[in-house]
Amino acid sequence: MSKKNQGNYEIISQAIGNQHVIADAKERERMRDVFPQAKAFSVQEQRPMILSSNADTGEFILGIVPDMREEYREYERLYNSADETDINFVWTIRKVSEFYPDTTAETLFNDIRNLVNDGVTQREIIRSVLKCGENKQHPTRSYTVHGKTLFRWLVDNFDNGELSAMLENDEGR
Repeated sequence: MSKKNQGNYEIISQAIGNQHVIADAKERERMRDVFPQAKAFSVQEQRPMILSSNADTGEFILGIVPDMREEYREYERLYNSADETDINFVWTIRKVSEFYPDTTAETLFNDIRNLVNDGVTQREIIRSVLKCGENKQHPTRSYTVHGKTLFRWLVDNFDNGELSAMLENDEGR
């Protein structure tokens, strides 16, 4: 990156000298003293410089913007692999016991069946019984991926046909 592409240091220099930006004369003077070193570091590192204020102390800071590209790539990798994991996620008795160690799949199904009989919506059942989409620390935090698939898996594996018929009759659940 050439110095030409590095940014316009004149804008920051003018802001430092502007009493409407930095009201305190001593603070403006302090920033003028720091500016040459910050500019040299910015050019050396090929990173943009920013002027920021700390509202609590009234002091200003010249900062060098970090290179976020690698952090972004890592985030993107984790995010994309999480999506792939969710898409391929398959419920099993073992998975249910991992996510719900204090209960059984049959108990979850019975709780669901009772609530469906009471007229509770599928979404509310998923939120209350399965605890999906509520707590970000919960392993089944995804309402759409985990909640709906677990609900369907429980019905498919434990229902005698009665609950499926009720759910088909009321598509809005």
